[in-house]
Amino acid sequence: MTKHIPQRDQQPWMVLHLSAEKGEFTAVGGKAARLIELHQRHYPVPHGFVVTVAAFQRYCEYNQIDTNCDESDRKLQADQVLKGNYPPELKHEIEQALLYYSFTTYAIRSSSILEDGTINSMAGQYHTYLNATVDEVFTLIKACWASMYSTAAVAYNERNLTVNAFQMGVIVQEQKNPQYAGVLFTMNPVSKDTDHLIIEWVEGLGDKLVSGEVTPNRIVVSRLTRQVTFHVGTALPPHLILRLVQLSLSIEQDYQFPIDVEWCIEEDEVIILQVRPITALQGKQNIIWTNVNMVENFPTVVTPFTWSIVSSFYQHYTRQMMKLFGWKDSELEPLRTVIDYSTGIHAGRIYYNLSNWYECAYLLPIGPLLKTLLDNFIGQQVPFPFIPNTDIPSKFNKQNKIRRYLSFSYHFTKLWMSASTRVEQYETAFYERRSKWRADGYKQLSLQQLLQVLDDIMNGLVKHYYDRPAVVDLLAAVFPGGLKLLVKRWLQNVDINTDLAVVHLMQTEDLRSLEPSHLIEEQAILIHSHASWQRLLEENKLEELELQLHGEARKKFELFMEQYGGRCYHDCTIVSPTFEERHDLYWQLVRKYQAASQQRTSSSSNPSLTQETQSSVIDWTAHIQQSLTRWQRVAFRFLLHHTHQSIRLRERSRIIRSLLFGEIRQIALQLGQRLVEKGHLEQVDQIFYLQWNEIQDLAYGKYQFPETIPMLIALRQNAHQNNESTEPPSLFVREQSIYYQSQPMPTVDYDQEHTRLVGIAVSGGTVTGRARIIFDPVNDPGLEPGDILVTRSTDPGWTPLFKIAAGLVVEKGGMLSHCAIVAREFGIPAIAAVERATSRIADGDILILHGDTGEIERVELAADVRDII
Repeated sequence: MTKHIPQRDQQPWMVLHLSAEKGEFTAVGGKAARLIELHQRHYPVPHGFVVTVAAFQRYCEYNQIDTNCDESDRKLQADQVLKGNYPPELKHEIEQALLYYSFTTYAIRSSSILEDGTINSMAGQYHTYLNATVDEVFTLIKACWASMYSTAAVAYNERNLTVNAFQMGVIVQEQKNPQYAGVLFTMNPVSKDTDHLIIEWVEGLGDKLVSGEVTPNRIVVSRLTRQVTFHVGTALPPHLILRLVQLSLSIEQDYQFPIDVEWCIEEDEVIILQVRPITALQGKQNIIWTNVNMVENFPTVVTPFTWSIVSSFYQHYTRQMMKLFGWKDSELEPLRTVIDYSTGIHAGRIYYNLSNWYECAYLLPIGPLLKTLLDNFIGQQVPFPFIPNTDIPSKFNKQNKIRRYLSFSYHFTKLWMSASTRVEQYETAFYERRSKWRADGYKQLSLQQLLQVLDDIMNGLVKHYYDRPAVVDLLAAVFPGGLKLLVKRWLQNVDINTDLAVVHLMQTEDLRSLEPSHLIEEQAILIHSHASWQRLLEENKLEELELQLHGEARKKFELFMEQYGGRCYHDCTIVSPTFEERHDLYWQLVRKYQAASQQRTSSSSNPSLTQETQSSVIDWTAHIQQSLTRWQRVAFRFLLHHTHQSIRLRERSRIIRSLLFGEIRQIALQLGQRLVEKGHLEQVDQIFYLQWNEIQDLAYGKYQFPETIPMLIALRQNAHQNNESTEPPSLFVREQSIYYQSQPMPTVDYDQEHTRLVGIAVSGGTVTGRARIIFDPVNDPGLEPGDILVTRSTDPGWTPLFKIAAGLVVEKGGMLSHCAIVAREFGIPAIAAVERATSRIADGDILILHGDTGEIERVELAADVRDII
């Protein structure tokens, strides 16, 4: 509307336009207040006005109605409201507003002071009237007021004793005549997870949806990719879904809280009718759980032994992190429930207790910024406000604010300047201690000696050196996170795809995690150049081949086993065999590297569809700097340099962690063998179904009921298997001590003819290839040169496969995940966060990966390919 809204001097306001200027309105009720806010933020909301709470109070005063009635008088009061007369001045204001808008029909909606708040929603308790004529407006306003006295409304608000519930504004808006109407939830109100947005809708007006007269159409949209992942009934046009999702997430960001949105679509335009917070989270001690970033290292259900080790690792990690910034053990002790519980477990999977991570961040003076950088680091969109609960010790309270900032700056600078030295110390300490642990061979050690070695790992090396991973993770959060935030801010008005720019800026060289691949590639060349060795390799006579190795080939083999043989696929889970255990896994890679080299040679002389196009070669650094001021360029170059350094240091740290977990695995297997010999276990690998402390108690005679161990292991194995059939969400909320309940994964109604999938672009380029679904490279060795690797997630143990794959698709991960960093270094297109990629893509499908945009095209389905063959 372009007409000027009439202004009045009288107060209090009795009729207020929804498009009123900020700060102009008084009490209008929760629903109207939000509509006014949405108008102020220029969201598409129907025009109209609100009859304020002050108007109702004036109406009651004029008609001598007592709003503070007893229960026995409620029907009488409702009747008095319906039969009363409007004060002349109120009637005049409403008539003027109706004359101003002159809509054909109106929607009349209640707006109680109790409605649509963060504690109560009062959904459906008060009346709404649609398609009202101008002659009906006055009567229906009174009907809305009278609905406050209904039995249902009174019963609903009896629990709120802090306010007078009988206060209501009434909204009078233009009646829309939509093609579709519905509701969108930015959080699943039942499971309390935020991975997906849920949309329910009907054709025409939305009153049929609210009343339950019809079964609505239902759409599920990925929060991350904003793509439809599931629908029941007819789907809305894609551009309208995208517009609705964009508006809803923008409103959610404004309010910093999950919301449900009532909406309609009229003449191809999405219109917001109502917004309310999802109230199920309020008034309880809720914990935010996320496994984004964590799932990269622990992609599936972990065993009890693994969980007990990982839990201890993270206790040391968070404690060491806080001590790096000057906190003493005595100061951390009162905060133990925060510091020592940074992780948890749901449906057998490891999760970050994000609430406690935030608490730790807020113990430092730049807590809000650290929270933002943490969210960016783990790649998580967290639509929840955070208010710290932890009291800061008096030494660090607000009265010492300057001291706290100076202390933080000093410690951060010290850590930043010494990070490389710290990582070198960590590497040296590990290799020196590993030589000591292995001196007599684990097979020769007794049960007690093995436990002493494990104790030295956990309470020696990890306890004293696990501040090193904490330092590099902090730097990886600060510098790449800061670079991304500033590039987006600086270039917000420049025609540059900042997401694509950040992908390329993160590419760095000299990654330690690539060295195993280089060693295997060099070995592949050496073996191929020696005819007898090559024949033994092709005939799979691997023991004979190893016996014949000499010279440079022998050195390469021994160097790989010494430096990287303790690693494995899924190296953090501790249950996968290492290359030291299974030399055949090493030689399998040597064979495939040879095949990949031959394919590259063939492709260079006769280009095929395997590499259709490559990402446009752009010097992104120079390209971005052209749009920056002088001082922005200085800051940009500084952040870029330290971003690359922090990524390299983080990869070095992760290799040591991988080797450390591999070493723990070897000790665990020998512990299992000793317990088999003593009759406690039937099989060696059952050791992984006991926790570390249980093994210690069993060995030292402290386990109370050892006769129950077989039953306990059987129960845990069964639970492990059941949890593998579930797919818990990436981020959800639970009240403290309430666990996510395992449920079988639903059969997802994906359209088999759907040819386009979308994820997050993490490594640029375009490639065409055959999809290979790999869950465990040990048991699924089907990846061949030129194939596109499709899996749930990868960890550093998968790095050698990147030399074989032409492209990568993963269900989890983000810009700083291992798969993204290594794919960029190898120069292969990679797309992360492709929801249920391993079930939506069939093994053998022909895919085109667009690594710059995050799009995946299925150009041929596996069934079609087999038919042709």
